[in-house]
Amino acid sequence: MRFLFFLMGLSLLSETVMGTVAHRWYRFEPTRLRGEGSENSIQLAEFELRRNGTRIPDATATNPGGDNPDGTGANPFVQTPDKAVDDDLQTKWLDFNKGPLVLDFGEPVEVDAYAFATAEDAPDRDPMGWTLYGSNDGTSWTVLDYRSYHNTTLDRNTWVGPFQLDGVPNVMESRFDLVATTGALAPGESVPFLTLYGCRLTPSGEVLVNGGYSRDGGAIAEEAGVYLWDGAMLSEVEAEDLSARETTAFVGAVSGRINDSGDVFLYETIGDTLNDTPDYGPEANERIVAGTATGKITYVREGRTSVAGYADYQFTNVVKAGFTNKPLTDRWRVNEAGQLAFYGQAEKAADDRFVGVFIADGNTVEIAARQGDPAPIEGTNFGGLNAVFDLGDDGSVLFRGNVTGDTVEFNDDMGVFHHVPGVGTSLVIQENLDGGSSQVEATYFLKLTDNGNKFLATLDARSRKTEIWTDAGGNGLEPVIESGPNASRIPESLGFGSQALLEEITTFTVTEGGAVVFTAPVVEDTFFSPSSLGEGLFRWRDGELRLLLDDTAVADGYEIGQQLTDYRTEVMANDAGDVVMVLSDVPLGEGGEQDQLLLALPSGGEPEVMLEKGQLLTVQTGDLPEVRRIQGFDMDDGQLGIPTFLNDAGQLLVKVFYSNGGGGMFLTRLPSSARSPARLEVIGVDSVNEEIALRVQGRAEDDISLEESTDGFTWTEVRTLQLDAAGSADADLPFSGDNKFFRVVVSP
Repeated sequence: MRFLFFLMGLSLLSETVMGTVAHRWYRFEPTRLRGEGSENSIQLAEFELRRNGTRIPDATATNPGGDNPDGTGANPFVQTPDKAVDDDLQTKWLDFNKGPLVLDFGEPVEVDAYAFATAEDAPDRDPMGWTLYGSNDGTSWTVLDYRSYHNTTLDRNTWVGPFQLDGVPNVMESRFDLVATTGALAPGESVPFLTLYGCRLTPSGEVLVNGGYSRDGGAIAEEAGVYLWDGAMLSEVEAEDLSARETTAFVGAVSGRINDSGDVFLYETIGDTLNDTPDYGPEANERIVAGTATGKITYVREGRTSVAGYADYQFTNVVKAGFTNKPLTDRWRVNEAGQLAFYGQAEKAADDRFVGVFIADGNTVEIAARQGDPAPIEGTNFGGLNAVFDLGDDGSVLFRGNVTGDTVEFNDDMGVFHHVPGVGTSLVIQENLDGGSSQVEATYFLKLTDNGNKFLATLDARSRKTEIWTDAGGNGLEPVIESGPNASRIPESLGFGSQALLEEITTFTVTEGGAVVFTAPVVEDTFFSPSSLGEGLFRWRDGELRLLLDDTAVADGYEIGQQLTDYRTEVMANDAGDVVMVLSDVPLGEGGEQDQLLLALPSGGEPEVMLEKGQLLTVQTGDLPEVRRIQGFDMDDGQLGIPTFLNDAGQLLVKVFYSNGGGGMFLTRLPSSARSPARLEVIGVDSVNEEIALRVQGRAEDDISLEESTDGFTWTEVRTLQLDAAGSADADLPFSGDNKFFRVVVSP
């Protein structure tokens, strides 16, 4: 018997080359102490710079804002800065102002490492985060090293470090590639970005950037452009025509989309003069165009008359929701077939207009649903149409809308509908908001996956019950994840006991392959007062619920599990099994809080902190701004679960806001995102029952196909498996004399 194994490529990490730095002045500036504000001072027994493992002597130490030789200031009389460089662990420097320690060597000295020693008492005064600077004029300072958080020992009079220096500070430039940043010139323009809006990430790593800038240098972005990052540079797709704007028609590229095939779609506004301010009513001029191999094609534009069946109507809004005239540029979708779905308004006369859901394919526009048309709920018509919808690759649209009866104008009944071009519109699920018998009170999330399966999230506000529904099992639409009172108990194998259920679903995402990743607190299923059993990050796929993290999880010193179900926590996942989270107010292992963390959980790997508030990022040469806030995922396209930030190759797009008020887009690769080889083992052959007992070993949570062949060239799938949390699965395969080859394949 012969075995073939499926291997995936390995990700590459940058390699650091060790070296030295040379400066006259060195400044050690604490940014975090163990007491997190409860301590009254900072203290060190010793601080030293080293070369080749040896302390560099003859430094003069000062403590700007702290040192007073007579002992009347922030430094006690016998705990002045010179005590930090006297090569004596029994003395110490202490500063009640918690200021920096500056060492002056009189001339530049080469340094390749540094270290400090804790003092004899008061661990709350120990540095847990700091920045080391260097200078040759005492005025201009260069960041040499940065530690947002270091697990400094609690032992007293003990050395911490050494920390190596190589001319490159401990920032994230080896992991994060800058795509675009505020302050940098927009390609093709002489003005810098002021703001960066939403972005889109393709499977090949291309990024579409929506940016804003001000020609006059103002603080508010007045112009807009769309740009494409190809992995190396940012190029202009389209920007507003500023030069011709005052006298002739101009085009404003408001926002863009890109599908996985690389087709670019643009939403534009068009005006006639500088003073023409579109009000998005009948006088406005909007359109959506697509960039293809043959150039731009106008998909839909205000003033068109080619809507199927409505030749006398013209669009007065290309993108809108409900009955408002406010344009919502996120209320449109594109698919892999190059089709477009959007909400819009068409008008024949001032008293003859309607809102609809439209599908554009090339220059053909079809109506999926029209206000006033009969709805697939007997005796009703479509009333308002809601801005919760999705477009499938087959051109079908899943959307939510309310319906009206014959005798009442608005009866609060709503439903979810599925329109298939050329076939018609069908009812998926009916909501009842007026206390009827329906268990669905409101639907707030809709998704059509790549294979055409529907996913819905519904909420009953009265019972606090949330459900996620799907038709992926082939049995029609049914709830597969339930939370709240009377919800189904979760499997005992997840470790919460036999009486456990999900209290509520706090955040979730759905991948294109139909996996649901969500966070939820777990409680005991008792009628009167459910007791907490913990919190968890879960993954549901193909009818199986798995626990990925619980509230005991720790990563890089952070107790991340305690924040899994915070309402500000956001989740993104891909079909390779990777999960990324933005967590807020995460406590450190020894107390204190950190506002935000970007946490990666690679499939089969351990959780790792990739970015944190306070971290330095390389943006431009010599520019190391501090991270003030990490942008989450939930605002993209106006609803949860749109996987445009994390692709199946493990690439992640991150939006970061800086402490100086700017922001940037960064692309990175998840740690350990390379796929491990799966190994196939024969446990035994049952010649009586003609079966082979197999075991597959690989990366946890991987989807596995077992295939057989008679010749080693043509393969047939015989079983599919999902490896468990330990990365293993057992299977029995029928055996016959013709099946001589077996292999395992790791699904993408």
